[in-house]
Amino acid sequence: MDITDAIDKRLPYRVGYPILPTLPVRHEKCNIERYVRDYSNLVRRVSAVLNDLRIPFHHMEGCLRFHEGDHIEQDVTFLVTARYDFNDKECQTTWIEAVKRIHAYFLKSKITFKIEIIDQKLFFGRNLIKPIFSSEEKILKATAEIMPQLVNEIKTYAWVTVDVVHCYSPLRGKKHPTIIISARDTSKPSWWSTALPSIRKMIADAQSDLDLVLLFLNGLSLLPLDSQRRQGLEYAPYHPGRLIGTSCGLLKSPHCGSVGGVIRLEKDGNRLVLGLTNCHVLLDDFVISQNGNMGPYPPGPLLKDFVVISPSDADRKTEIQSIKSWVKDRPLATNTLAKLWSEKAEQPSQEIGTVFAASGYTTCNSASDRSAGQSDTTKTAKPPLDSNWPLDWCLFQLKSDSLSQLYTDIKTTWRRLEPHRSYKVCKTGRTTGTTAGHVSAVVSLLNHEGMYGNKPVTAHNVIYAHDSMYHLKYRGHFMLSGDSGSLVLLDETEATPIVGLCFASNPATKAAYMIPMEQVVKSINEVTGGKVVDPEEDVSEL
Repeated sequence: MDITDAIDKRLPYRVGYPILPTLPVRHEKCNIERYVRDYSNLVRRVSAVLNDLRIPFHHMEGCLRFHEGDHIEQDVTFLVTARYDFNDKECQTTWIEAVKRIHAYFLKSKITFKIEIIDQKLFFGRNLIKPIFSSEEKILKATAEIMPQLVNEIKTYAWVTVDVVHCYSPLRGKKHPTIIISARDTSKPSWWSTALPSIRKMIADAQSDLDLVLLFLNGLSLLPLDSQRRQGLEYAPYHPGRLIGTSCGLLKSPHCGSVGGVIRLEKDGNRLVLGLTNCHVLLDDFVISQNGNMGPYPPGPLLKDFVVISPSDADRKTEIQSIKSWVKDRPLATNTLAKLWSEKAEQPSQEIGTVFAASGYTTCNSASDRSAGQSDTTKTAKPPLDSNWPLDWCLFQLKSDSLSQLYTDIKTTWRRLEPHRSYKVCKTGRTTGTTAGHVSAVVSLLNHEGMYGNKPVTAHNVIYAHDSMYHLKYRGHFMLSGDSGSLVLLDETEATPIVGLCFASNPATKAAYMIPMEQVVKSINEVTGGKVVDPEEDVSEL
């Protein structure tokens, strides 16, 4: 049986049979002996094939490899990790021959496993991304030329994001500037036969050597799963005496996120002290119920009954279970200590305020052109489309007793980010705590359609977001679900002004997306009819 035409050879460094799910995939161990009687003999036979073809393999295993929601219990993949030799032009051809021989043995032995051979460095995590820096002017110029054409090419596909980053390339054996497209429909053959070759031609026409990668992504990470709730007493989702960066949610809601910070708003002669987070953290269910009205939602009776608590109900339940387990697992703990922790477990979440106003799921135009004084390269690299930015903020009026948990005498500032400069930044959030990273000099493109599930949107589908990335503590993640609502601070000056509001992360690329604080402040002023007086704009030179 000739399976040559059915072998997955879309990527030189990953081949298999039949067509494999597009990377990244979930990888789960399985009890391989449930499916084959003599597994050790299977390993010997496959090893003999690889050795005969002089393929330097690292390890092999039977496992489950699938996209979220596509899990089939009996759909076992026999996985081989091997060293892809980018200097050997026949490397993929050799791997294809290995797949044929392994399949022939499986067929004869009545084994129905899928087969996958993948580059070992890619499999074992050489996938940390790094930003594009301001000094990489050739990349800035090339992406400015390519992006409008690229968006037009992929407009009929279910794409989610387009990021430009440095990532590991098995074809080069090192990190290289790469355009990464994340999409829901990567199984469509036309992606591989038409769209990607067309985009590669665009890259060549721009006289660039950018790589191009297509990844599977069902959607951005917005709200945390149970597995992403912080566990253990040392990771309590709230801390007495501190509010910023801690867990928050609506009373009796399963959703949660982070308290980003404090906004002081002058309105109708009063100065209001308001907490800031994302709209989807507090009002996701409310937005769904509004029959297509995606916002914005100005101050008024529509929002006043939404009570904000910290920690969220979901995190509070996790904390209670953690405390009770701690007490149960320490029978020798003193009665006083056990009583102290047990009493803490029964304390309710703290009401910290009520919702005041929100952007809903809307977009806004970019700020006025500030290109004066910029280099020719930076001018050329201005955002190429309608320059829409997402809006996803929510303000809640803080209760007086919550104000005691804030450093109310400390003035804060915000500052504008130029779209094509890289910056060192940091943030504090409910899931990952304090992380540091970089804002890339190339803004990411996001498809607003479908960003919030099946909810409609109110503006152009193609929007922009600054992406922050690269923090080794969390395997390259600057933020994870549950950090939504965190404020991003510039980590280049002693004043650490606010530069953005985190709202989503990309599980496929590990990029985190933030809305420029300039746009957040502008929108708050427009929606509330007031004026943000703290933080105030920092106009000093960097």
